[in-house]
Amino acid sequence: MIINIPPEKCHSLTMLMFAIILCSLNVTAQVKVVPWNESAPDKKLVWLPKAIYIAWPDMKLDFMLPDEKDRTGVANLLFRDRESGEILLLDSVKNNPLYKSKSFISQSITNIKDARYYTRFNLGSYDAILLYNNGKYIRYDNITFNKDMHQIIDMGQQPLLLADAESRNWLAQRKFKTIVGERTLYKNYKTILNRKISGYVFFENGRDVCSEAIISCFFENSEPKRVKCSYDGYFEVDIDDNAKNVTLEIGYIGCETYKREAEANSSLFIVLKYIIIPEEQLRNVRTAP
Repeated sequence: MIINIPPEKCHSLTMLMFAIILCSLNVTAQVKVVPWNESAPDKKLVWLPKAIYIAWPDMKLDFMLPDEKDRTGVANLLFRDRESGEILLLDSVKNNPLYKSKSFISQSITNIKDARYYTRFNLGSYDAILLYNNGKYIRYDNITFNKDMHQIIDMGQQPLLLADAESRNWLAQRKFKTIVGERTLYKNYKTILNRKISGYVFFENGRDVCSEAIISCFFENSEPKRVKCSYDGYFEVDIDDNAKNVTLEIGYIGCETYKREAEANSSLFIVLKYIIIPEEQLRNVRTAP
């Protein structure tokens, strides 16, 4: 049977089908989640920490993290101000022309203008957001920042939320493991954590990085290890397979030494507190051989 359809109705039917296709594409674009690409360059930056320890001069937060089944890695730990709704990173990287003149940076390296600063959080209520590279995230609501607080937060007790438009916007922000110094100084630098402890160290005053802080790791069954921060305050320490009960000491002249026990495959974000050195000690330093 042959059905004759008038030309004007054919045109209307074609336009209707075209509109339906556009609408379906638009809806698909809104809900589509980009899958984690195993061959992507960022695969080298997979970071699967068991814990993140944060120590400001007057506040401490210990985040205990679950094992991610998708194994895409942690992208960031974000904080949302419950009053303003603003999303805050732990630190920021800003352009600073004076930064490249520091004596401990090789003179052969140019175009180093980025300096890292830690974020000063006001006292109040925040939501902590653990963001994964595939856009999924865990949210811990209503953490009250009080002076002299030390709170342990188990993110594994909270539900894993699916990727959405908001979490994709968060992925566009700079990741926690973005390393200014090491990638500039050394090519092909990888930050895959396999029984390592890593982190950033900052000064209390000035908010900038403590570039030459000494990190000492003491183990129950192994020899201690010591490393120095790179010029952007980043450090990594390899942990032996048989090492247990890792004790960290992070120190710098004129600052209070930070001490704590830490798990392998954890990260730290430490702000060292200044101390007043008695004049007699300063005199001994000046006259020492």
